[in-house]
Amino acid sequence: MILFITFSVILVTLVLQGLTLPLLVKWINMPDPDMSMPTAQQRQLVRKKLAQLSLNLLDTTYLAQAENNDMIKSLKMRYSADMELLKDWEKDDNITRAEAYYKDYRHVMARLLKEQRDLLLTLNKKENISDSLVRHQLELLDLEEEKLRQHFEIAD
Repeated sequence: MILFITFSVILVTLVLQGLTLPLLVKWINMPDPDMSMPTAQQRQLVRKKLAQLSLNLLDTTYLAQAENNDMIKSLKMRYSADMELLKDWEKDDNITRAEAYYKDYRHVMARLLKEQRDLLLTLNKKENISDSLVRHQLELLDLEEEKLRQHFEIAD
């Protein structure tokens, strides 16, 4: 008798909870924890937030330097261009515009890095420039190349 009661209680508990839990979740309207933003959308959101933070910091803290320093002006222009492209990322025309923009950027940047690398190797051979200095500059170029690759890896 005890076995029958134990079996019945366990069966009713499992069946009752198993059948009512999905209805309860729908009724409460809980978000699906497994449903998250696609990776591309997350990447764009992070880039947008980083660009916005950088622009706000440049506008509030470094406003005077941005007016007098061309390098800081170029930083501000870069973040402004990023914000313009990321503003309405989901719109089809903006995605097309961003892809063309970044394709040109990647092409130009890759060419610049290749030419700089060739120049460094030539300087090392012909101009008698120190190996350690050339290696250091090559490492910096490698970092730039890696940044370029990482930045556009998913888009390709």
